[in-house]
Amino acid sequence: MNENDFVFDLSEITPEETPQVQPEVTTDAPANPEEATLSDGGEGAEGIEAQTRQMEELLARIEELETSQSQQVPPQAIQALQDRNTLLELAKDYDTMSVLDVLKEDFIEKNQKVLSANPNLDPEVAFRKYLQKNYNEEIEPLIDENFGLDDYDFAVLKSQVDEIREAKVQKQTDLK
Repeated sequence: MNENDFVFDLSEITPEETPQVQPEVTTDAPANPEEATLSDGGEGAEGIEAQTRQMEELLARIEELETSQSQQVPPQAIQALQDRNTLLELAKDYDTMSVLDVLKEDFIEKNQKVLSANPNLDPEVAFRKYLQKNYNEEIEPLIDENFGLDDYDFAVLKSQVDEIREAKVQKQTDLK
């Protein structure tokens, strides 16, 4: 008989007749968990001593890392990062702030006590009066180009704002 003539007919086999193959399970772990811990580091007391040395080395390394980390971050920096006002100050971009925004922020910062003591006082009206009193009665904040000021008055105003801006940027640098 030729190998090519041999054909299997599996249609007649029922599920009960199908042989079930069970996978062979082998484990290298000992049945007793106490034996497993002792055999991991060595035999008996030597294994426990080796594990103890490893634990002591790990604890020493952890302590060393904690010490080096605490030396890297000064407590003042941690305190500054937890202060909301400090974070808000660091987030501001004074270089791109408009002249009017820098002036307004400076006004509010310098007059915070007066504004908070008088809740009926409108900060916008107070700021406008501050501008009129300190720079020019005819100042118009809605005119973006020069606030309605002549060239000299606008140059003086801009110079003062540049000083305020530099002070604020320096304050940010000091905080960083």
